[in-house]
Amino acid sequence: KELGRADDALAAYQEALRRDPHLAMAHNNCGNIHKDKGRLHEAIACYQRAIQLRPDYPEALNALGNAFQEQLRPDKAIDVYQRAIALGVELRRELG
Repeated sequence: KELGRADDALAAYQEALRRDPHLAMAHNNCGNIHKDKGRLHEAIACYQRAIQLRPDYPEALNALGNAFQEQLRPDKAIDVYQRAIALGVELRRELG
């Protein structure tokens, strides 16, 4: 993706997911590519799957909130950002 070959990157992530559909990072990265291409519905589905697989995934939570914000759905974005903040508070407590 960083080399300007987003379609190749997306194909590689999709192949990884075909082999192991439980790779939260691959779902998140697919979401990022879809978002960059303006395909917000696909991006949101990818981010939601990443979070379903890994509920403590701050990057996916943030990306999902940003995608909802781009869709002009601030209520959804706020809910997701609040989950991300709660996760951060919880992690901070665990770390002491």
